[in-house]
Amino acid sequence: MTRTRQPQAVKQEGPTPEWEPYTSHGAILRVRHTSCCGRYELASEGGEFFVLRPADRRGHEQTSRGRAYRDVIQMYAALVRKHHLDHTSRGEWYEADPYVNQAEAG
Repeated sequence: MTRTRQPQAVKQEGPTPEWEPYTSHGAILRVRHTSCCGRYELASEGGEFFVLRPADRRGHEQTSRGRAYRDVIQMYAALVRKHHLDHTSRGEWYEADPYVNQAEAG
């Protein structure tokens, strides 16, 4: 008999990010880390940090930008944890993300 995995409840961690089309501010875009499947990217540009995700159409969407790395890494980690739960609910494997562990450590 095969057991199916039950979806886990997702605890809402802070406000849901508002997504807007990514627009370059003229500085070099640096992708610091990419989640499994490339769903989310922790990025920086011009001294500001934000999270990118592929848009439904061409290009990417971004969260609001900020200079507080800790705030953005916590948002990135919350998004990745939810993404991992989506994989788990479908019985799929996902790659562990060290940035999630870093955010949990404080």
